[in-house]
Amino acid sequence: MSAIVCVFNRGGAPVNEDEVQLLLERLDHHGPDGRGVQTGGPLGIGFQHFWTTPEEVSVIQPIHDRANDILFAFEGRIDNRDELMGELRRGSNDNTISDVHLAINAYKKWGEAAFSRIVGPFVFVVADTSRQKITIARDAL
Repeated sequence: MSAIVCVFNRGGAPVNEDEVQLLLERLDHHGPDGRGVQTGGPLGIGFQHFWTTPEEVSVIQPIHDRANDILFAFEGRIDNRDELMGELRRGSNDNTISDVHLAINAYKKWGEAAFSRIVGPFVFVVADTSRQKITIARDAL
């Protein structure tokens, strides 16, 4: 299982990438497939990768959607893929999209309401810097 870390400096000081890397080093056992870090201002998100499905291989997280100024990290499995893809892609049956990209698209369409639409075990970190908001959500179980 992969691991996610998030550093937020409430005082506004910029997060150094080395701070996030140090936390991820402590979580090496969670993912043999490398790590990714994104920082911006007082926020840093890190992801220790353990790819478990073919769709996830080579998806480097966290993902920075520069167009919407949002940082995403998603760990989990989406069990209602067909339902979500139908709503998001108007019936497209593209099963090659990764769960993380499906979750990101759901968040961009429905905002925080996306979390209640996802069925399956998950943890989701969203840093919406344009709204100055960090949201961490997980499945009900």
